[in-house]
Amino acid sequence: MSDFLAGEAKVELENKLGGSTIGMNQLPPAFWCVSATEILQRLETATEGLSSEEARQRLARYGSNLLEPQKRTDVLTLLLAQFKSPLILLLLFATGLSFFLTILLTLSSSSPLSS
Repeated sequence: MSDFLAGEAKVELENKLGGSTIGMNQLPPAFWCVSATEILQRLETATEGLSSEEARQRLARYGSNLLEPQKRTDVLTLLLAQFKSPLILLLLFATGLSFFLTILLTLSSSSPLSS
């Protein structure tokens, strides 16, 4: 439920920043193209900032402005994740094939039957 509200709050904020006449396929104007007073009006704030009561209301409505910490990965997981790449798999296959052919050629050239 909190993810839904966060998404709803995000859409509401984007609508405030972008204006109400923006269609589904149109982007809001870039923030550097909008004047500071217009942004303050759209965000319903002032240059002095929010009052304590307004800050509490927005905190309750939009949630805290924190990033979720990333999950730590151990060295083994990081190493095994490298083998997901098709390029790495191709290079490993080429290395194995080269190693196999080198051994095969070395054994065939040193066998007593080839002389």
